[in-house]
Amino acid sequence: MIRAALFLAAVLTSCGREPQESAAPPRIPLSPAPQPLKAGQAIPDATLINQDGKAVRLSDYRGNPLVLTFIFTRCKVASMCPAVTAKLKAVQESLRKQGRYARVVVVSFDPGDRPDVLRAYALRHEIDLSRWDFATAAPKVVGPLARAFSVYYRRTEEEGFEHNIVVAIVDGNGIFRDDFFGAEWNTEEFVGAVVAVNP
Repeated sequence: MIRAALFLAAVLTSCGREPQESAAPPRIPLSPAPQPLKAGQAIPDATLINQDGKAVRLSDYRGNPLVLTFIFTRCKVASMCPAVTAKLKAVQESLRKQGRYARVVVVSFDPGDRPDVLRAYALRHEIDLSRWDFATAAPKVVGPLARAFSVYYRRTEEEGFEHNIVVAIVDGNGIFRDDFFGAEWNTEEFVGAVVAVNP
């Protein structure tokens, strides 16, 4: 397990548009430092709005493993949000073939990602929404939730976001068990970590 907070300075990536060679514009300061969850701690509850416009609470997902990450749908950096979406799609397919189940919840930190935008993103990526939820909420909800999972983000002056990627694994009792940093992790290793919390 690689803790994202240890690599913040090196890994925050601007996702408003493809990287260019011109000098980066000044960035809006980071949100307050998070107090990350530790393995074995209960995750905070939060009410989110999913792609169907339905209110869902993180506690609603108890009973099965939960995979949780944070993105925004306009991200154009292939190695960031699009990559982690594709990786988690592969994870779900591997779990399905093993007869196992985990719920994937993808939270957007972009206030512009309304339910219809989230649904369109899911359909564009051919996501099985019977096993996924794409969700969002007001910044005052998403911000503290993201920080609990060691996710850092800030809006850039180009109307994108500079952020890192963390994918958390939560057991069926709502206990944080593991996390994977970035989107370059091995799919089967991740699947093994999910299976381990619900053998």
